[in-house]
Amino acid sequence: MKRLLCGGLLLTLSVAAAAAEMIGELRLQSLLDEQTDYVLLDARSDAVRNTAPLPLAKRYAPGMFLHSDLVLVVADDDAAALTIANSVPVAAGRIIHAVAGGAEAWLRASRQSMQAPKADFNIPSGTCKPGIPLHEFKEAPAPQREKR
Repeated sequence: MKRLLCGGLLLTLSVAAAAAEMIGELRLQSLLDEQTDYVLLDARSDAVRNTAPLPLAKRYAPGMFLHSDLVLVVADDDAAALTIANSVPVAAGRIIHAVAGGAEAWLRASRQSMQAPKADFNIPSGTCKPGIPLHEFKEAPAPQREKR
């Protein structure tokens, strides 16, 4: 019985301790081009976070619940980002990366990703044709005041 419990504990610890990877700006940009569902964890100090907040980032808290398969960690320095990324609980299929270069690298890569138009994007035919509107908005009559 003890062997079974110890074996289960070791298996759990080995699954939960998967190593996070440090990625640079170019790899980050290609990830952002490929993935739209990710969580950006802002693990910077409170002073830095309040001075220069990152759009759509979640504030890092130890043991926080994450629902995404891709987690990106930004911290005050690369060593802290990697340490925090390695502390994020691992779920089946979850990929965790620490962003090298911090918030500045994140902002540059995300701007490049958003500015680059997709070459294969087409507006589907039949989606912008005029027709009968589903609802027409009409002005409400002005309220009548009671005369005294």
